[in-house]
Amino acid sequence: MSTDPTREIPALFIPDDSAPTQPITEVTVPFPPSSLEFNTVICQLLKCPERVAETLYSEDLLAVYEGNAKGFPPKQKFYVYDVYMDDAGNSTRSCNTRAAQLLLLPKSYGPMLIVKGVCVKDTEISELRVVDQEPLSERELASSSFQEKRRTFIEKQNAYKKRLFDLYQNEGFTVISS
Repeated sequence: MSTDPTREIPALFIPDDSAPTQPITEVTVPFPPSSLEFNTVICQLLKCPERVAETLYSEDLLAVYEGNAKGFPPKQKFYVYDVYMDDAGNSTRSCNTRAAQLLLLPKSYGPMLIVKGVCVKDTEISELRVVDQEPLSERELASSSFQEKRRTFIEKQNAYKKRLFDLYQNEGFTVISS
């Protein structure tokens, strides 16, 4: 099943620990005509003034982390899983134990919204475009298949960052990492 990316986005909502009996739910997010309005919709769902997004898994980024500087080739479809959360959640919101465990995140805060996009790169400038959105379930994220992909993504991402930091330090730059 797929949706029209200009009308609605299927997503998975994970409440934080302040609502321990509220289930993880599949939701549909209306997709407004502009990215500014989309941010407003996400912030309303998360009940926060500003949101931040983090890529949980991307076949394109995984290819980069594994040494292919350009990632996936143009016109080839690939999946991207992104999580949206409160930008100031770590100082203002309750922990989100369920999200941290399910998404293999460090200690996490506030409610989270996860989306699964089908993307492709433009042929001329390799700009990423979302061409479709697919429904996402708690069961998919908890599956051994996704958990293994997520672990591999984290491992390769960390190794990639280390290589970059080492390269910059060897060139005399001061590197500050989190």
